Amino acid sequence: MGYYNVEGADRETGKDLVVRVLAANKEDAAKQAEATGILISEIYESITGEQPENAPTPKSISQKITQAAPEYTGLNVASIFCLVDAILSYIVGIIGIVVGILNVNTDYIEWGMALLASGVLAHGFSAALDALRDIAINSFRSRF
Repeated sequence: MGYYNVEGADRETGKDLVVRVLAANKEDAAKQAEATGILISEIYESITGEQPENAPTPKSISQKITQAAPEYTGLNVASIFCLVDAILSYIVGIIGIVVGILNVNTDYIEWGMALLASGVLAHGFSAALDALRDIAINSFRSRF
């Protein structure tokens, strides 16, 4: 018998879950998790090993710790904001370059290039925020 971490989603709500199960093997852990309505994505042995002697020993999966991974809404909102800023910067920058070429005005071209560069930076920040959110979620999951 050993502890297994079961990652998946709640069948009804779709929320991400991590469940720690005491089972004989991975198949047994999967059966216990499925019986409680978890759609399994991955099962692996718990890296923390056995529970301490004074810890309560759960007798059924319903007594196991089930925690949904945090949503990290702030990172998601910031990422979307940066992406919208990038898209707007791309659009206005391209318009500025086209107007500058048609009017043979280097000021508009320089302005458009600066906006395109700003869009690239905002796009990079958006991708970095998405990556940071994924790292945070995976770090949360690895604690169980």
